[in-house]
Amino acid sequence: MPMAEEASFLSYATRVADLCGWEKLTVFLAMAWACWVSRNKRIMANEDPNMELLVTGFLKLLTDYQVYSRKISFSPHQSATHSFDSWFPPPSGYIKLNSDAAVIKGFGAGLGWVARDASGNVVEIGCKKQAGVFLADLAEAMAARFALIHAHTRGWKKVVIESDSLSLITKLQTGRRGQAYIDVVIADIRKIVLSFESLLSSHVRKKGNSVAHLVARLHPLNGREQYFCTDFPPSILSLVEFDRL
Repeated sequence: MPMAEEASFLSYATRVADLCGWEKLTVFLAMAWACWVSRNKRIMANEDPNMELLVTGFLKLLTDYQVYSRKISFSPHQSATHSFDSWFPPPSGYIKLNSDAAVIKGFGAGLGWVARDASGNVVEIGCKKQAGVFLADLAEAMAARFALIHAHTRGWKKVVIESDSLSLITKLQTGRRGQAYIDVVIADIRKIVLSFESLLSSHVRKKGNSVAHLVARLHPLNGREQYFCTDFPPSILSLVEFDRL
């Protein structure tokens, strides 16, 4: 592919996309990234990396990300910027997990989730106390991870995760990455996502997440975590009925 010497890498990549399509461009960029890492290892660390393994590793990262992007998506009822005011049932065949966190001064955080089916019936509830010092967004991400780990353990294949944390849902839907503590939790969630056939995500305002809000404030019998499959607390069931109205 002849190119002028002064052409930038961006113009070269754009030309590749025009000729081969964006899917092949992503493969090209992954390989270019591997070459750049190899170059840096040779020059800066005096290492002699195995180029074949390096390229294979970067292509595997690309494949994993593409699988993740296909599996986690917007709820079919919403746009990227829409927030729901109230709770609504998941699509048929899905389990909807509403998660929330309560930062407890002097202790840590309470994490909670409630799982409901397409009829609005409570399937299970989970609550957990986590010692430490947490910002609200981090605690919200930990609550979502707590819920999704349980969903994976239970073998639920089609799941909706809903939270009143807009920053959390935005990170899940856009695939944004970073180096903050919350990004470590998000990375864990991305790994869990691969175990589901489908994972939808949505944002709901606090009044539509009141059941999970109350669950996050429950006190586990053993002081650490507790799950309810039957005999749900009456206070929880009362709020569930309000969501049906």
